[in-house]
Amino acid sequence: MKKNLPTSFTLSAVAMICAGLTLSSAANANTLTGQVSSASQKSHFQGAKVVIKELDRTLISERDGRFTATNLPAGNYTLEISYLGAETVTK
Repeated sequence: MKKNLPTSFTLSAVAMICAGLTLSSAANANTLTGQVSSASQKSHFQGAKVVIKELDRTLISERDGRFTATNLPAGNYTLEISYLGAETVTK
């Protein structure tokens, strides 16, 4: 059975521009969490590549589209999300 892949996707509300950056008292104890999903949020993208551009750090989303980066220095980050067969999104 052939499954059609969407031609584009967006970050869900969880992972939008200021995605869950939580602060802690330790120097590099910040965490960024998010979820890669379709624009309608009905489909989640397992295996999406999430790059934190400023740190050149790459993450791969889990089965439910979620990703987590730990031990981040405080700051603002640009995420580049790509998935095979879909348009790359940078936020």
